[in-house]
Amino acid sequence: MEVTVGGGSGSLSLKFDQASYLAMIQENPAKGTYVTTVRASIVGSASAPITYSLVNTNDQQVFALDTSSGVISINNGAKLDFEVSQEVHVMVVASSSNLFTYTRLVVQLTDVNDNAPKFAQNVYYSSTWEGEEGDQVYVTQVRHQISIVGFHFRIHINRFQCKISVNQGMLCFEFLNY
Repeated sequence: MEVTVGGGSGSLSLKFDQASYLAMIQENPAKGTYVTTVRASIVGSASAPITYSLVNTNDQQVFALDTSSGVISINNGAKLDFEVSQEVHVMVVASSSNLFTYTRLVVQLTDVNDNAPKFAQNVYYSSTWEGEEGDQVYVTQVRHQISIVGFHFRIHINRFQCKISVNQGMLCFEFLNY
């Protein structure tokens, strides 16, 4: 919704190029990482410099805003954690003389595999019947919270030691003393 307060024709107003802005970045980005650029312009015949600022002081800790160009970048990416919040809403104000306008920036975070896998227990025991037939035999199920790409662990099957690794989405079994 847009509310205009002021006189009729000939009055000036300040307006952002977009009603809201959307940006997608990885969680925990490095300081200086580009997020987006917001732009406002004066509607009418006047031409004056426009200054941008962030409304919330908490946002100023996380984001840096160039007050003259509207470029928004990262100030402290450690505060952007996908596991805490997948989306951040930032209010930006543009001003010129006695004119003001606001817009919203929605920053969507993408997950990075930055946490080690967490298993419910350290050791899992399982067994299966001797002589099971078929291409696949169910032995046990282990659940984890995070992707285990490149993670290695070992399983002992009777006297056989088996190394299981996950690489590029493939579960690989290697019998070590067969």
